[in-house]
Amino acid sequence: MKIRSGFVSNSSSSSFILVGVCLNETEARKLLGAGPQKEGDDMDLIDYDGKEFDVQCDYENDQFYIGDVKQYGEGFYGGENFAIDDFIKQITTKSEKVEKLKAKGYDPRLYITTISG
Repeated sequence: MKIRSGFVSNSSSSSFILVGVCLNETEARKLLGAGPQKEGDDMDLIDYDGKEFDVQCDYENDQFYIGDVKQYGEGFYGGENFAIDDFIKQITTKSEKVEKLKAKGYDPRLYITTISG
């Protein structure tokens, strides 16, 4: 998979806006409390999605986005639009997931990206 910043979508891509962190696999496993990779399951970190944090995985590029997904996929990238004030409110609203990251010593950022295959 390749990471492309911006709004790019096709049938094998996942687009999202996330407030959180981008970590490598080792760091992601530590944050999520995941043990070593399960044998025969090369995508086991996705199992943590929706538990304590939202998780978007790009195994090929060793990039794991962890935090609070503010918007996913086709509807948003297919032409939906927001008034700028509404969008800013959406991405800046306090989030329990983001607050947990801060409490663990992380500095959450805004990511607008697509993971594509």
